[in-house]
Amino acid sequence: MKHSPVRHALLILTGAVCLAAAEPRPSLDKIDHFVFIVESGFSFDSVFGSRPHVEGQPGAHNQTDLRNYWEYASFYVIQDQFFANSLDIPEIHARLRGAAVTSKIYQSAQDFDTDARNNTLPQVSWLDAPQIAASRGLAGVDFATARINAVARSRAWYQSAIFLAFRDPGSYPDHVKPPAQNLGPRVPSLSIGPWSRAAFHDHKPYSFDSWIRTLENRFHLQPSTPATTFDMYDAFDFAQEIREPVILDGNPLRPYSAEGQRQHFATGWLANVHTCFGTWTLSPGSVVDGYVRDFSDEEIPAPYTDVIATVRDSENIARRAEVVYAGPLQVNYVIPVDTAPGLATVTIRGPKRTHTGTAIIAPVSPGLLSSTKMGDGYAQGFNDTTGEWIPATPPAGSTLRLFGMGFRNRRSLGDVKVTIDGRGIKVLHAGQSPAYANLDELDIEIPAGLAGTGIQLLWLSVEGIRANPVRIDFGSGQ
Repeated sequence: MKHSPVRHALLILTGAVCLAAAEPRPSLDKIDHFVFIVESGFSFDSVFGSRPHVEGQPGAHNQTDLRNYWEYASFYVIQDQFFANSLDIPEIHARLRGAAVTSKIYQSAQDFDTDARNNTLPQVSWLDAPQIAASRGLAGVDFATARINAVARSRAWYQSAIFLAFRDPGSYPDHVKPPAQNLGPRVPSLSIGPWSRAAFHDHKPYSFDSWIRTLENRFHLQPSTPATTFDMYDAFDFAQEIREPVILDGNPLRPYSAEGQRQHFATGWLANVHTCFGTWTLSPGSVVDGYVRDFSDEEIPAPYTDVIATVRDSENIARRAEVVYAGPLQVNYVIPVDTAPGLATVTIRGPKRTHTGTAIIAPVSPGLLSSTKMGDGYAQGFNDTTGEWIPATPPAGSTLRLFGMGFRNRRSLGDVKVTIDGRGIKVLHAGQSPAYANLDELDIEIPAGLAGTGIQLLWLSVEGIRANPVRIDFGSGQ
């Protein structure tokens, strides 16, 4: 399908991280219109706690009574570390209008639906569901579905992007505590639209400040959010072919068509993502997954002499990048160690055609290898004897060696923090692997008290930037 520019972004807030200034975001200018729908009454665990591939504990509801939320998460993007904080809609509304950005606080759902149908949505729209429709909890699913459908049925869909989250958890608890004092409880958050990534689980920490930062980056406003705030850019993939909408029925028993939700990349485009868990920010020395289309007829054997990868950084210096794999749909290469931070252009020339894309370079972008491409599986160790990747299952009281990327450039070992089951873990080494040049290595000391505690999540953060959570099985103790 021919690409169409994105002009409307629907951000659905259901109730209700590291840039210092407006950040260059490739193709974000395709989004001109943002719509925020504010829902209320659920914690993350109460909606998605039993969903695979997220950090959750089973809560009060499940896929049956909240089916549409689950389906949106399956087709698009779910954020499992979104924390509600203060959201002053009138203040943001006034600030946008002062910067000549059209913004409207809707007083009725009907007015919004009419504007969507007529393709007259402003650049930023706000709908507070509890205020407009007195809807909370289960009733909010119908409200959100109807508003998403209004955009999906209109011409505006092809110029849209959609985010959904909650202002408050209602009476439902959540087992994940806020990482900072200025953040509230963890709540559900979804991203929906024609440029949204397909079936992507995002584990970065976000809040309503993240949505504000997205608007600031898009409309080139002076940042007002903390410097450690992540924007929501990882929800998008502007290299894929534009996706047709899925219309969900308010009645969860009725069928719907999932057509158009497969992810396709345009010929000649190159999408560059973190090998460990698919985020867009990359760091020098890291291996990158470069997704391409029709790059070659078959897997290309090493040493890849017919494949030329070049990274031109923000200082306009071009460097040859080492290629470590090349196939019809994917090329893996290494970001050159001297690449400057900022926006880089990557070009890969293969036997059939040349692919070009952009990459966001930062000194640190930590990730750990796991048993899933989403980065939330079992931590991976390496068997030096057999040369195979194996689940990392160390006996408690020993040293655990894990592998990843994006943290060799950290300032000091003191900037590396690891927790398991809420306990601080001693870090022995965090940097380039002594044995494998293209991998980073994390060596930690496992406390004896973890023996028999079962499957636990390990969290790594480097200079305040969180990596993907990985699982480690310490056994049942029986």
